[in-house]
Amino acid sequence: MKTHYFIMLIVGVAALYSSCLPPQPGGKADSSLYISPDFKDARMQLIYTYRDKQDIDSLSVFTQHPNESYRYFAAQAFGSIQRKEALPFLTPMLSDSSIAVRRMAAFAIGQLRDVRGEKALTDAFINQDTFSGFDILNATILEALGKCGSAATLKLIAETSTYMATDTVLLMGQMHALYQFGLRNLHHISATNRAVDLLLSPNVAEEVKLICGQYLHRFNVPGLEKHANALYNLVSGGKTLSSHLEMTLIPVILKSEHDSRVNLALDIITDPKKDYRVRVNTIRALSHLPNDKSLEIVKRALLDKDPFVSQVAAHHLIEFGEDNQGMAYFALIDSIPEHLWETRILLAGAAGRHLSPYRRYEHQRISTYLTKLLSSEENPAKKRLITEMLGNCFNCLVPLKNMLEDKDLPLYIRSAAAEAFGQIATLKNFDAYYGYASTDVKVYIGKYLSLALLSPSDSLVAPAASALIHPKAGLRLYVPDTINFDRLMDSLNPVVQAEDYIQLLKLQAFAQNKSTDILWTPPFNKPMDWVAMEELSDTVHIALETEHGVVDLALYTHQAPATVLSLYELIANDWYNGKSIHRVVPNFVIQGGCTRGDGYGSLPYTISSEHGFDRFDKEGIVGIASAGPYTESQQFFITHSATPHLNGRYTICGEVIDGIDIVHRIRRGDVIKSISIKPSPTNL
Repeated sequence: MKTHYFIMLIVGVAALYSSCLPPQPGGKADSSLYISPDFKDARMQLIYTYRDKQDIDSLSVFTQHPNESYRYFAAQAFGSIQRKEALPFLTPMLSDSSIAVRRMAAFAIGQLRDVRGEKALTDAFINQDTFSGFDILNATILEALGKCGSAATLKLIAETSTYMATDTVLLMGQMHALYQFGLRNLHHISATNRAVDLLLSPNVAEEVKLICGQYLHRFNVPGLEKHANALYNLVSGGKTLSSHLEMTLIPVILKSEHDSRVNLALDIITDPKKDYRVRVNTIRALSHLPNDKSLEIVKRALLDKDPFVSQVAAHHLIEFGEDNQGMAYFALIDSIPEHLWETRILLAGAAGRHLSPYRRYEHQRISTYLTKLLSSEENPAKKRLITEMLGNCFNCLVPLKNMLEDKDLPLYIRSAAAEAFGQIATLKNFDAYYGYASTDVKVYIGKYLSLALLSPSDSLVAPAASALIHPKAGLRLYVPDTINFDRLMDSLNPVVQAEDYIQLLKLQAFAQNKSTDILWTPPFNKPMDWVAMEELSDTVHIALETEHGVVDLALYTHQAPATVLSLYELIANDWYNGKSIHRVVPNFVIQGGCTRGDGYGSLPYTISSEHGFDRFDKEGIVGIASAGPYTESQQFFITHSATPHLNGRYTICGEVIDGIDIVHRIRRGDVIKSISIKPSPTNL
């Protein structure tokens, strides 16, 4: 049986390879590929209800319904649920009479990430791209194969070079396929060569080049060295590149071992006209340079006027600083302007981490500095960052334990204390500092993190469990056998505390030396209000007011109806007003809307994941934070740039229409003055 399947798979893959031909005239995007839901339709409402309930059997009834729209949205529902049990219902839909349905079925099969979907997708690839929309269908199939295909299929897709430079849709499908393979740690030298060839081709669209650059940037791809000169010439050859392309290519050159890469990095870092995101990505890639060269550049970047560039440089020192240089990093604090407060605090963390374990007096000096700073600080964001940095200081073990237990402290501080308390066990000099007491100290850390689990009402389960599970902490043997996981899970509200519940499941598996790859979703708890949904416009315009100005956003109801309706209701009730932007990762995202300011807070309901063809392909995309499928609630994020690794994993519900420059100025701890609903432009 296995041999027969293998033969059939090879035949199918060969058909895919032979059919990867340039599209014939007429292979353009077609409106028939995009179907809008009718939220007044009773059967459509049923489909969304079954999706929200993750009721695969009930959804399957609609996969053969005469109505094309029902089949289409049933397939999309399976793509949001992402459970492998849906594969037998999706596979026949790849032969549907509607190209739109076939495309959605292909997307959904990819979302299942089930190797059994490979043959069905391969067989569904259109041999001759002669009809309208087939190029888009084939591109979707390629990307889906990247999520579930084998190494053999990766090689064949990577070696396909018959697409013309103007075949943008198919080239996008090919490169997104290779990117998805990369996320599964599957690579081939042909994929590297293909990405570089497209980058160097003058007539290839910018969007294709961007995903090529992102592919080479994100992964340690084979065979990059032979392209070092060509890529260096592309960046430095006098041709103006967009910042979006430049921010992916500079890091690629730094890891390619090009002879001039040190000078290139220095030129980028010292050029204030460069987009801050280019400089941020350059700093993050300095780990590929010799340490003495990278640290010389980092010290310059610390004084950059842009707060994001400066703090990313400080993060580099935490991760890659030199041993025994802690006091040198501590001395740098006074040279940093007060407005770069993140950098000043991070430097104290770098000092603690890279101080010799035998210099006890200096350890005490740094821990005293941080604890005094914490006691005098009022700003919640600064207090939380200081608490996080205590996890780099051996002398802070007892203060962190006390903070963890102090129920009078805000939860955003206690959760940071839990994370920092566990982080001490991950420090490189742990054994050297504690000597013969190392085991006793790990018992101590394991004990108090475990005790934090026993008060579920405090909502410290997720940070404490995460700290215990950390792969570098080595705490598995110090999770007490006396923990009654079943009783603990029964004491949690799996809707309000979904992340706590998931982390507790992972900790239980970890303690039993089992895989922590846990798939769990909360029970259905928030039915769709269809009366309210019918009143929503297709696009909901909102204004996010910050201390830096107003950001205008558009939320797309048809794209993510449950999400947009939930956000609309919260905004209409002024729920977000006064909440903070609790997370800012330079050149990644800003994130806000947490109920307690640390990212662990949720509302007493969850909403379904909502996935479709939309991508995190540019700056200003609005997504919903989650701890896993169907755990979404009220926290949102906005991207600083394209983040393709989030595609198909996080709900996209809108985008920035105006004010992206303000998004780039928002810093950790900034307060949301208000989020309000704006009149639709058609009603102005």
